[in-house]
Amino acid sequence: LAESWLHELKLGADLSYGPPALEEAEEAIRQLLKRAESDLLSVAMFGGSSSGKSFLASGLLGGLEFLRVDSVEGVPSDKYLGLLPFATTPTTMCPARVVPAKDNSIDAAGRGFMRVRFIGSGESEWEDIGNSPAPAVVAAYAMFKADVANRRREHMQKEVAEIEIIFSDSLLPARLYDLPGYGTVNPNHERIAKEATAAADCFIYVANATRALTANAKDLELIRFLYEHHTLTRKRVVWVLTAIDKAMDLNIEDEPSWKETLAANNDYLRQNFTHQDGRPDTAFIGPGFIPVSPALEAQGRFFIDAGDEARGQTLIAASNMEDLRMTLKALIAEGAGQRHLADIAQRQWVKGVRARRADGDVVTLRDLPASA
Repeated sequence: LAESWLHELKLGADLSYGPPALEEAEEAIRQLLKRAESDLLSVAMFGGSSSGKSFLASGLLGGLEFLRVDSVEGVPSDKYLGLLPFATTPTTMCPARVVPAKDNSIDAAGRGFMRVRFIGSGESEWEDIGNSPAPAVVAAYAMFKADVANRRREHMQKEVAEIEIIFSDSLLPARLYDLPGYGTVNPNHERIAKEATAAADCFIYVANATRALTANAKDLELIRFLYEHHTLTRKRVVWVLTAIDKAMDLNIEDEPSWKETLAANNDYLRQNFTHQDGRPDTAFIGPGFIPVSPALEAQGRFFIDAGDEARGQTLIAASNMEDLRMTLKALIAEGAGQRHLADIAQRQWVKGVRARRADGDVVTLRDLPASA
């Protein structure tokens, strides 16, 4: 109703100034409608370079597969297939989102159904790529400097705005946005990342178990950005320490090295994000980092399928992935139905709009509180 009223006002009031403010108010309401119409939790994922966001996103939704293959030298090697591309070296990706399929109108089985939106197209102008695209095809659209020969010929010269994977076998009723680092050099990607940040219900911050947060200034800059956003919106941040399987070497106390990283990261949060009296801001920090390994869970499923139930269940338990899913499911339960709508109403309101008609009368839309 508010959107319709603003639109009629803009068209019928013969305004001599003020339309930009009206358009901004309309856009704010459209964003609220998107959130209100969805029963999915929108989760924006942030993290430093090579933190493992894409790998984690695939694992969280159940789209990560572990394989045993022969390398070029003929030695058995481990390989993972995910919904989104990932690499061991730092890479740049366009914004990507994985969305659970709501119906059977498209074939979203396997590695899901992929579609792409290009720079210069409208928000609703997506082009279908198809079901279970090969990893090289996904990378060709999503990753900077990937081989565009793996794209369709008509897409080779186009710049990708974002990709979407619709996935029918999702383990979470959540929409995951894998976002490039805040402040990315691509202004189109930065705009999309900002819009996804505004639309998100909560955030996942991903840190890698092989290095502590204090080792990277860009990580700290990103966390400070999240803290500023949290201060304004009170949106929750879920802290995840991933790739604990890569930091299993034992220290002098026979503890895996990822536990040292976990303690250092939690100490950093408690020391640097505090109230004025020096107490840690627990609303932002929460219980701290959750240590997980999507790789161990994928390995566990592999061994169960191969008939080694005991080994598979041990690996799945060690992955801690289900604990992370339970944390997110708790947020979904808190935000479902009327609570979800009430939360939107409480956080957002229509900004004041003031415009002058041609006859000199002033039209004013006052701030609309949640109670209205």
